[in-house]
Amino acid sequence: MSGILNVLLAPGGFSPVTQSFTSAGSGSVTVPSGATTVLVEVWGPGGGGGGGQGNPNFFPGGGGGSGGYSQVSWTSGFTAGTSTLNYTVGTPGTGGAAQTNGTTGTASTVSSGTSFTINTITANSGAFGTGASGGAGTPGNGGTVTDTNSGATNTTGNAGSGRTGGVGVTGVNPPDAGPYGGGGLGGTSTGGAGANGGNGAVIFYFT
Repeated sequence: MSGILNVLLAPGGFSPVTQSFTSAGSGSVTVPSGATTVLVEVWGPGGGGGGGQGNPNFFPGGGGGSGGYSQVSWTSGFTAGTSTLNYTVGTPGTGGAAQTNGTTGTASTVSSGTSFTINTITANSGAFGTGASGGAGTPGNGGTVTDTNSGATNTTGNAGSGRTGGVGVTGVNPPDAGPYGGGGLGGTSTGGAGANGGNGAVIFYFT
């Protein structure tokens, strides 16, 4: 029985802790006492969809792109119980009114805090979809990522397709893998407004 417990529990009996931040804002987190691994996932928000065009042309707006995604972990360079990391969850892009472009959101980031020095992680928002004007709007591209920390996995967001927003990237952390940061839907061909992009996210997983 003790062998099973050793598999289920981290060294020293530490129970995994997940801290998820899924709406726009900034703050910091402290590595919990007893943690030996810090895994971070960062999603940029989605771009807003473009507005559609109604009578007499009837064209849809372009869907926004989804945000970029990064995942990286550390087993050293921090002191459990005292080290911190700073984070920002970016603001999603807004949908455009009829025949108007959507907007691109702001990036999600994770950066060095107290007694924990890392290369700043930046997951950019997906690009906006354009508004329809004499033709269908153009969908936005997926957001890019900058993460030069050792072992980082970086994934560019998905572009929109026609009126459909780009699908958010699914993460690797089983308790909360998303997806986050999907692109906003383009407006209808009756002159409908585009939808806002999906929220980005920053998730910390301590084991």
